[in-house]
Amino acid sequence: MPWRVENDITAALDVALLLAAMWVAGTVIARRSPPGQRLAAGLLAVLGLAWLAMLQPLDGVSAVGHPLVAGPLLAVALGAAAWWCRRDLAPRGVDPLPLAVGVAAGLLAALPEAIQPVANYGGDMLWHEGWIRQLADGQAEPTGVYSGVPNGYPWLYHAFGSWVFELLPGGMGATLLVVELMMVLTLGLSVWLLARELGIGREGSTWSILLALAGGGFGWLQTLTPDPVIGVHPETIDRYHGDFLLAPASIPSLSAVPPALPRDWGLALIPMALWLVVRGSRSADARLLAAGGAAAGLAVLCSPPAGIVAAAVAVALGLVLRSARTAIVPPAAALAVSLVWLGPLAWHYHQFCGFVRTSLVEPADPSLVQAVVAFGLTLPLGLGGLWLVRRALDPLARTALWCTVGVPAAVWVLSALVPEDNGLGVPAFSSGLRYLPMLVLALTLPAGLAAGEVTASLRGRGRLALAAGLVVVATASTAAVAVAQSRHDESTPDTARLDCSPRVAIGAADTVANVGVPHPAELTVFGATGARTVYSEAPRIRFRDTFTRVASQEERRAQLAAIAGGEPPAEGIRWVLAETSKPLDSPYLEPVASCRTSGEELTLYRAGG
Repeated sequence: MPWRVENDITAALDVALLLAAMWVAGTVIARRSPPGQRLAAGLLAVLGLAWLAMLQPLDGVSAVGHPLVAGPLLAVALGAAAWWCRRDLAPRGVDPLPLAVGVAAGLLAALPEAIQPVANYGGDMLWHEGWIRQLADGQAEPTGVYSGVPNGYPWLYHAFGSWVFELLPGGMGATLLVVELMMVLTLGLSVWLLARELGIGREGSTWSILLALAGGGFGWLQTLTPDPVIGVHPETIDRYHGDFLLAPASIPSLSAVPPALPRDWGLALIPMALWLVVRGSRSADARLLAAGGAAAGLAVLCSPPAGIVAAAVAVALGLVLRSARTAIVPPAAALAVSLVWLGPLAWHYHQFCGFVRTSLVEPADPSLVQAVVAFGLTLPLGLGGLWLVRRALDPLARTALWCTVGVPAAVWVLSALVPEDNGLGVPAFSSGLRYLPMLVLALTLPAGLAAGEVTASLRGRGRLALAAGLVVVATASTAAVAVAQSRHDESTPDTARLDCSPRVAIGAADTVANVGVPHPAELTVFGATGARTVYSEAPRIRFRDTFTRVASQEERRAQLAAIAGGEPPAEGIRWVLAETSKPLDSPYLEPVASCRTSGEELTLYRAGG
């Protein structure tokens, strides 16, 4: 059986097991709720398990790293829960229309990862894979390529990925596909629940799902065979007049195209948080408001801008409704949940005298015209829907929808007024491109309402023809990107794999000296193993005074030069990688394998030989 097919089958099995666990947990939490709400409760429970892993640094003990203990305990707990609520486990009242549309749109977005189920993405994914491997290896928290450097990146995404990697069958390829499919599920389900809570009808809510998962821009009018823009900067942003931007994505459907990044998960959790906040505001239930705030806190732990915007919408809604409970409870809960990471981060920020910028790419934000092209059909439909809400929704729902759209719109506009060097050392907070998908996601709600009203105005074949036309125009760009990414060649230089013959297991707790190995190959080794390195050309360390406490870059380069000169590697270095064309002749090194990564032919040596 081809490896890709085997990987897809394994990932499908993993998703089925994960959905079953979510359904059982959701039934225990909300057994009298409709299927979608039960699944959402189960999803939050699964993310809650990932959140618990973020408590590991408190005692230095890894739960993720002990799957033979955690796995049976979770299986017994789920089995007992299933037996306890066995009469309510059968799904009833499942609506086939949104389910079919959501599955089709989600699989379209995830198509590249299904066709190319390989950890074959360069750039930032190398860091994320390495961090997942570190947690799965039993480390209390992910750090980076250098030992002794504290965590500076939110890591709920990596905790979730490490649980999948350790508890479910398959390797990193299956793990990334499961993470992708679960993110798509979260986005589609959250949009459906929020749309229905706002009072948008079945057809309109289904259109919202489609637009969120597959609604693209107008770039397809220029080409149906794009070369998607990965690494958006001033020279690339106008390649397709603002469309087909993947890294970072400008619209939610393109954020759903693999690989799923932490910021994509943060975006997907925004409507989940707002659904609970709106429900809590409607019923004056502080528990639901706190749950909504907790979901916003989970979003912070994936992407701080996303969680902050979700909490800000809750505050705006509370102020407009003159409800102190709505304005206070969600942000307080969000802060409480996110303190598991923000607390240590604040301490390290103080200890290391602040942050420095780690981004290597000059950022670029779309102009107004480029944004219109990227928004596609969602913009005119969304504006029309905002007009329709005056008579289609009740007062609370209208207020909630206006806040949902208005807050990210205001933040996007304000981001243009804040300089890139915002004093925080984190340009993402002042990048308009980070807030643009949030605005588009919010607009899918009134856009779905408008699309439902427009198609309902016709009958018979005319209605079907209009609906089909809207689907084609709305999804053509996303489909073009999905097909283009599906042709991604795993032999290209950015392939994030380390292939060694004979096979050698480099552990995530090991340290590797990359002697003469160029960037990005040395970073690919980190992504493929999680092992730390002696020297990296671009270590991406966020804390300002780090090199006053660990070896400097000059000292690290000197260590590599010493190894190349035949001196013994420093204590703690277990492996040495060097270019095959420049072999190392040292009595302290034993050649054990020939390796290939990122287009480079390398020789792997074991230190101490």
